Amino acid sequence: MGKLLKTKRSGILEPAVGSPVLLTTACFLFLTGIFCGVFTALLLPQSEKGSLLHYLNLGLLPDANAPAPGETFLHSLLNNLGLLLLIALLGLTIFGFPVAFAALAYKGMALGLSSVLILESMSLLKGSAAVFASLIPQNLLCIPAFVLAAAAAASLDMDILRHRKVGIKKALAQRAGDFLLLILFLGIVIAAGCCIESFISPFLLQLSK
Repeated sequence: MGKLLKTKRSGILEPAVGSPVLLTTACFLFLTGIFCGVFTALLLPQSEKGSLLHYLNLGLLPDANAPAPGETFLHSLLNNLGLLLLIALLGLTIFGFPVAFAALAYKGMALGLSSVLILESMSLLKGSAAVFASLIPQNLLCIPAFVLAAAAAASLDMDILRHRKVGIKKALAQRAGDFLLLILFLGIVIAAGCCIESFISPFLLQLSK
């Protein structure tokens, strides 16, 4: 039974991990996005930093202006599943995987930018605690999911282009099923990350203060 479950899990992830080169590329682009976000935050004018910090503080400060956990969950779910759906659609368009990689880099840039802004708005110790409490827990699930989705989208497109002699539509029909199954699985993982962000991270944030 355990062997069967292991085989099933590896089968679900196969569209993403089947090409180590594409998976490595996805990881590299995400890390590049983080570094770009860090440098962007350092170069932003103070006025723009203030408006961005106000938005971030809505989720960091336990006051009357802070959104309810249910509202935070819905907002996070729509944003993250929207990005996952975009990556999936780009993969199914055959030539859209470069934009899927760009979306992954954008996600990394947003994470790097947010981290630096939080660190700059607090002391080093409190800022680090806030970053680890508010950004890290959910992204331990969400970021691998986005990396796997982008790698799978690129792998699907490459595979279809290699087999285009049998017809792109036929090749897509034969290979899209495994890709969509992976996207569904990653959507569940991302939803779990959104739950952590909405219901667990605020509690961790309070403990860190």
